[in-house]
Amino acid sequence: MITACELLRVSGLNEGKPAGWRPSECRRADRFLWGGARFAAGLWVGGAVTPNNLHGIGPVPGGPGGRFTYYAGALDILRGLCVGYSGPQPDLVKLAQNQLQIQGEPAQVTQCPACSALLAIPDEGLGEGRHTLHFVFLGGRATTCSKSDFRAPKHGVTIEDARLSLNGSYRTLSLTVALTPRAWWKADEIDRWWEAESGRVLSTNSSEAQLQAARASRPGYFVIFYRNSQGAQKAADFEIFCPNPDCELSRHAWAEQVPLSREYSGQSKKAVQQAMLGLTSQPEEGLPVIYGENRQWQIIPEPFQQGKSVNKSRSIPIPACTVDDQVYHRCPSLVIATVDKFARLAFEPDAGTLFGNVSHYHSRFGYYREGSPPGEHPNPKGYAPHPKGRDAHTALHCDVTAFAPPELILQDELHLIEGPLGSMVGLYETAVDLLCQREVGSRATFPKYIASTATVRRAEAQVQSLFNRRLLQFPPPAISADQRFFATHHESHPLDASRAGRLYVGVCAPGRGAQTPIVRIWSSLLQHAEALRCNTNPNDLDPFWTLVGYFNAIRELAGALSLYRQDIPEWLKHRVDANSRDLDDYRSSNSQAGPVQPTCQ
Repeated sequence: MITACELLRVSGLNEGKPAGWRPSECRRADRFLWGGARFAAGLWVGGAVTPNNLHGIGPVPGGPGGRFTYYAGALDILRGLCVGYSGPQPDLVKLAQNQLQIQGEPAQVTQCPACSALLAIPDEGLGEGRHTLHFVFLGGRATTCSKSDFRAPKHGVTIEDARLSLNGSYRTLSLTVALTPRAWWKADEIDRWWEAESGRVLSTNSSEAQLQAARASRPGYFVIFYRNSQGAQKAADFEIFCPNPDCELSRHAWAEQVPLSREYSGQSKKAVQQAMLGLTSQPEEGLPVIYGENRQWQIIPEPFQQGKSVNKSRSIPIPACTVDDQVYHRCPSLVIATVDKFARLAFEPDAGTLFGNVSHYHSRFGYYREGSPPGEHPNPKGYAPHPKGRDAHTALHCDVTAFAPPELILQDELHLIEGPLGSMVGLYETAVDLLCQREVGSRATFPKYIASTATVRRAEAQVQSLFNRRLLQFPPPAISADQRFFATHHESHPLDASRAGRLYVGVCAPGRGAQTPIVRIWSSLLQHAEALRCNTNPNDLDPFWTLVGYFNAIRELAGALSLYRQDIPEWLKHRVDANSRDLDDYRSSNSQAGPVQPTCQ
């Protein structure tokens, strides 16, 4: 949804029209109708899921055996830092000599929301079926390549297709592989395969193929670097781009406005002030020159710059912030959080930006408030006015106006406030509610809550106790129990296929016990699905063919699983003979008839 918002925000930019989707009868001619700042979604969860910091901490003394300990950041993990790392990144090789503390995975968006192209491969790797990987690289050979040029990665993995796409100086290798049943191509094996094959096939004596993504198993994650005062290259952040050249996101131009562009990092304060006034802004094709606004056009990562424009992208990035530092300093439009993170509000000074409490913007690291700056060394002890610059005359930051706090809060599991979890979370809910309030003129405004609950009994009293708010229930109670807003109940014949709806079938099997109906019914359903798959046009089949069983206890689930492994296959052979379905035949994800999935719920 957020990616779709971004597409609509820049719609028309490629054609030189005023950017931003608008109805056909709309007469507004704003150059960017929906604003220059991007729509973005942030993930604010525990460190076991995704790292809290972009940059690592350390090495610090105190490791076992007198060794130093290094706490890896999201950028280190994206680039492949692990115990015993021996890859092509010399700085990571040096860090791997310490005792490593690695937790979480920043690559939480694994597939493109527009075309489903792979953005990140999980550590366990790719399984059975056909998969296409897209690698964006610079340099190397400019000619085409074929699948015969590449060696098979391992037993069970076959290269079916390989093609090159050109975009200026950059190229994209689209590689399609097929994996046999029970074969796996792990993430670290993909990294090693790229290092070997890119040098052998894509590189030349005078030009090496340089992968632009963080690493081969993270083809959609691109690290953003800058040069420090010593000229060394340092990682600052990362962006997520779909590497598929045929993706819908690659058919649209994109641009965003920020208070201070990365272009002015390390410039004098006078130069920055001139840039903020638009005195040094260069007009880009399709982008207006900004005068008198505290906004500039952001620099686009080089692999995705459109032509010679450094401020216009040839592809829309996937607007996701998966690391706490990004959530704090990019200030996304939507934040998805778990309630345990609310406790960090009392310990994490940077978390104030979630409520619009910002005063400055750093060209490399983003928004912050004075006293709690971002940077390469997170969580500074004590007060610090701004990130360190090159010298006293260097301006890497500028002043900004504070934001409005969140206006809408979507809350799940409201009924849990009656238990011990609610007793604790309720304290933080009160604080969050207060931090989201603001004054508009002489009038106080409050956030709106939309909450879901498993029960509506005493919901009004619950809401009054927790939020001190009036309750409006949706959908409202109806006059008839048959009119439930989401569904309308009416009697119809079971064989009447002309009327849409869900058919409920009850099976009465007296004297048969609990297991016999499972064997007979599941066997019939599984075999009938197989018969339809073999004798029906795939386009006419219902895509949801997985048989799901629900159980009240683990013991019942274990019993059904035993039936699935032994009794059901034997019953199928007894009833269908040689044409019985092989339940051990796990087909690819493209298959219409999936395996059974016993579930305890």
